[in-house]
Amino acid sequence: MGLAAMAHGMAPVILVGTAVGAGVFERAATRVDPRLWGMDREMAGLEFELASLPDWRPYGQTLRLGYQSLSARGAAPRWVQLDLGAVRQVDRVVVVPVQMASARQLGVFGMPIRFRVEVSEVPGFGAGAWSAEFPPEGKDYPEGFPAMMDCGGRRARYVRLTALKLWRAAETELLAVGEMMVISGNRNVAVGLPAGALSASDSLEQLPTWSLENLVDGHSSLGAPVWRQSGDSMGGIVRPAKAGGPAWVQIDFGREVSLDELRVVPIQPDALKAAVGPGIGLPGRIEFEAATDAGALRWVALAIPDHLFSVNPGRCPLVVPLGGQSARHLRLRHRGPRGGSMAMAMAEIQAYSGDTNVAPGSGVGASDSLEEPPMWGAAQLVDGEAYGRRIVEWPEFLDGILRKGELLARLETLRDERAALVAEAVIMMRGLGLGAVLLSFVGAGVVVRMLKERRRQLAAMRDRILRDMHDEVGSGLGAIGLLSQFAHEGTGDVRADMAEIHRLSQELNESLRDLVWLSGTEEETVGDLGRRLARTAAAVLPGIDTRVEVRGEGVARKLSMQARRELMLFAKEALHNAGTHAGARQVTIALEAGARRLRLEVRDDGMGFDADTTRAGTGLRGMRARAASLGGRLEIESAPGKGTRVAMELPSPKKRA
Repeated sequence: MGLAAMAHGMAPVILVGTAVGAGVFERAATRVDPRLWGMDREMAGLEFELASLPDWRPYGQTLRLGYQSLSARGAAPRWVQLDLGAVRQVDRVVVVPVQMASARQLGVFGMPIRFRVEVSEVPGFGAGAWSAEFPPEGKDYPEGFPAMMDCGGRRARYVRLTALKLWRAAETELLAVGEMMVISGNRNVAVGLPAGALSASDSLEQLPTWSLENLVDGHSSLGAPVWRQSGDSMGGIVRPAKAGGPAWVQIDFGREVSLDELRVVPIQPDALKAAVGPGIGLPGRIEFEAATDAGALRWVALAIPDHLFSVNPGRCPLVVPLGGQSARHLRLRHRGPRGGSMAMAMAEIQAYSGDTNVAPGSGVGASDSLEEPPMWGAAQLVDGEAYGRRIVEWPEFLDGILRKGELLARLETLRDERAALVAEAVIMMRGLGLGAVLLSFVGAGVVVRMLKERRRQLAAMRDRILRDMHDEVGSGLGAIGLLSQFAHEGTGDVRADMAEIHRLSQELNESLRDLVWLSGTEEETVGDLGRRLARTAAAVLPGIDTRVEVRGEGVARKLSMQARRELMLFAKEALHNAGTHAGARQVTIALEAGARRLRLEVRDDGMGFDADTTRAGTGLRGMRARAASLGGRLEIESAPGKGTRVAMELPSPKKRA
């Protein structure tokens, strides 16, 4: 097994022979058609600008997904409302979608198709209220990106969102929002609002996942406001003092300041693991203390709500509103482990007085700091960088995301238009005589219709993939919920229950990874499928010797979404049978891409069965149906004590384009 594969616990992948086709007609069309020249130049310019924007994408969220209304059709309008506690300058309202996998959709869940935002100084939203609807008429907006409405610095205390057209799946309509942000200057003044400041038409209270309080908890797919890679500074790792006592870090601002907000930016998991290994990070609880004098320090503990620490914030900053607390010194002390570690690991500590972060350049002390500059050290906690990226203020970060969304939408339009022009040119170059002349007039319209039909087919395929995976994920989540309830109530074998929860969570994580891969729009090759199968085999069969072989001249051939779906689900069924029923110790997956056929075979050394007398169950019938759907056939060879070989053989993907 290769070192990289061993490091990730994956089965080895053996690639034998490749063949890459050439897009001769496309290259010829690009050279002769000036319209394609212009498109390529514009696309290159857009890609260049994208490289200068935040490398943000809609990340997965924490356990606190956000707010969700009750689900029912034909109910009164759904709405949520914030009371900021005082009249403030409101520059921008940001609505962040919930990112999750649901039974109908991968990605955005519950975001209203159309909604209205209102801001007002009075709760009734009367004549002086400002309002705007989203999305703006005639404007495309990439799915998963936050919705932003510029309020122009209006004075307001109340902010209200009303769904005008609800998100719908099957027979369910509901409103779900990951986070509502109210940007005033450089701060989000909505974060941390108390429960009494929030109201809604109704709310699903299912802690910690869904709650009205989650609407302003700072947990969302936005993460921390960081730009692209800019340096080497990772942050600080602070250990307990050698003489004893908890880990602590202390900041001296050099003068007394009025603190309105603290932000603790967690370290990215990958950066942390590379430095000190897994399991060390943001504590489960931090005690915040302030002192105003410069001499003998008299520390005063700051009142911090417990719910701020109930869930790991992941990539999101831990935000603590302070409301004008006077302090010259600030101390953070470890008061509760998360994952068993008594150390603290943080990327950055920010302290806001009004709109200004007063922490950069301050003196920093610690109980026992890992000092490995320029990456790690106490001073790196206030240097304006987090895990090698420049930290920016919310307005700059949100502007960057907004621009990124506009560029991605334009790129998608250009790619569709370019594909239509290339297809039209290929039709003309391949055609002969009158046929080519006629196609030159009608080709573009035909191609556009073909592209629309192809998008419809892909959407239908993604729905089928999600339905296939939903039962698996849903049953796993149900089992985890039941086992955790037993553990909480102290019934049954708690250790065994927790071990089973751990196993199920790993399986669900891999299932969701498969779902993302299966529903992706990018073309994948036979070789890509082999690498995916290696990862799946390692997850489905932990502790079993698994091997993946990929060979043949067609390894670089593209696979349609339907083909990779059926092949992947066929392989998962075979692997499940080998691990659950056959008692196998060794399993081999062989993927052979020849000139005229594609063959996927799964072999195990398990107990086997009598293939001639055993009645086909649901699994085998499903395998046979998958092979038939791709115009192929299923082969089964097994005998008691001799293991099992099951194979799907298909015509070449090239012939099924």
